[in-house]
Amino acid sequence: MTAYADITDLPNHVIPPVETQVRKTTTAEILLLVCAVVLLAAVALGVWTFGLVALGLTAVFFVPVVMIMLVLITIG
Repeated sequence: MTAYADITDLPNHVIPPVETQVRKTTTAEILLLVCAVVLLAAVALGVWTFGLVALGLTAVFFVPVVMIMLVLITIG
C-alpha cells in the first residue's frame, strides 16, 4: 500500500462511519416563524386593501415592533 492508495484500499477501521446529525425544531422557533408569518400577512393585507400608502403606514408601526422583538430575542 503506497502513500497515495485509493480510499477503497484502506482497511475498514481507517474509514470512520458517517453520522447523520438531526436538528430538532424547538417550540420557540416555531412560535417565531408564526409571528413572522402573521406580520407578513398583516402587511400584505394592508397593501392589498389600501394600496402602497399602507406599506408606509404599516412600516411606521411594525418597524419599532420588529426592532423590539429582535432586541428581546438577542437578549433572551
